[in-house]
Amino acid sequence: MSYNARWYDPSLGRFAQPDTLIPEQMQGVQAWDRYAYVNNNPVRYTDPTGHCIFCNWNFSISYNLSAAVNARLNSIGINGADAAKVLDNTAKVLDGIGLAIDTAVAVGDVASAVGGALTGGFLSISEAGAPSVVTVHAGAAVGMGLFEANLVTGLALGAGNVAATFSFLATQFSDVITGETNSFGSLAISSDSGVEFNNTMTVGRDTLTSETLMVSGWLSPIGLTSVPLAAAAFANDFDLLYIGPFSTAPKSFPVINLNVKLNWGGEKRYYEHELQWDDREHVD
Repeated sequence: MSYNARWYDPSLGRFAQPDTLIPEQMQGVQAWDRYAYVNNNPVRYTDPTGHCIFCNWNFSISYNLSAAVNARLNSIGINGADAAKVLDNTAKVLDGIGLAIDTAVAVGDVASAVGGALTGGFLSISEAGAPSVVTVHAGAAVGMGLFEANLVTGLALGAGNVAATFSFLATQFSDVITGETNSFGSLAISSDSGVEFNNTMTVGRDTLTSETLMVSGWLSPIGLTSVPLAAAAFANDFDLLYIGPFSTAPKSFPVINLNVKLNWGGEKRYYEHELQWDDREHVD
C-alpha cells in the first residue's frame, strides 16, 4: 500500500522503508521504531502521509464572561436584568450607609477642631504670651487629631470603607451581567497553521468610577476628605456624575485587546518535502 511518502505492508503492520524524519521527543518512545505504523497504535491514530500521526487536527474554544454569567443565572431561574437592578439598588444602599458614616465622622472632625481652636484661644489669653494665631490653629489640629485617633472613629471610617467596597463589588457584578464589564475571546489550535489567541476585556464606566472612589476612600486619612468621595460614589449610583459635558463618556472602556498568533507550519513543510521525495522515489 502506498502512503505517498512510504510503502506500507499490512501483513507485517510495518512500513517497508524507515521514516525519513527523525522522531521528536513529544512522539514518545514508540516513534523510535521508524518502521512502525502510528506508534503501534492503529486503533487511536491514523497516518495519511506516512510521517505524522498528529496531523490534520483542529481545536477551538470561545468564551464570553457576561454570556456565561447570564446563562448560569437563567439556569437557576434568575433573570439577568432583574439581578442587575437588585445589585444596583444594593450599591445605592451601601453607598448611602458609607456617606452617612463619613458625614458623621466629618461632623465630629469639625466639632473637635472648633473645640480645640477655642481651647487654644483661651490658652493664649490666659497665658498672655503665645500669640493666638498659633494656639488656635494648634488647638484645632490637636482636637481633630485626638478625635481621629479615637478607636470608635477609626472603626466608623473602616465600616464606611467596607460598605464602599461591597458597593463596588455589587456594581462590578451588575456591569458584568449587562456586558459593560466583560472578557471575551477565543483560542484556536490547528496542526496546519498554529495557535491563535484573541482576548478583549472591557471595564464598565460605573465599575471604574466606583473602584477609583473606593480605593481613594481607603487611602483617605480623615472623615473630612472621605465625605466628598462617598458623596461622589452615591451620586454615581444615580447617574448624576456623568451629566452635561461628561454625558458623552462611554459606558464601557476597553482595557485589553489582545491578538496572539503562533504559526509553526512545520508539518506543512514536511509534507512538501515528502511529496518531492515521493516524486523521486516512487513515481514510475
